Amino acid sequence: MVIKGATAVISGASKGIGRATAQAFADEGATVFSLDIEKPKKSDERITHISTDVTQGDQVQRALRQIPTIDILMLNEIGRAHV
Repeated sequence: MVIKGATAVISGASKGIGRATAQAFADEGATVFSLDIEKPKKSDERITHISTDVTQGDQVQRALRQIPTIDILMLNEIGRAHV
């Protein structure tokens, strides 16, 4: 899979596996968007955080409108996502 130059959207990327994946994708040259209700404790300028409660469809739609294209989508949250 080619990650360099791809746009990745990862839900639940403020900590744990989601955060590690977001950082790994950024390390490989992807443009990364994190959709999470929590803001990451440590900022990473390579990852754009969009505050989003993925259980709320209107918030998911608002977040996705801010992202020009999606090549990689990783759903990594606990709960029910509206994507």
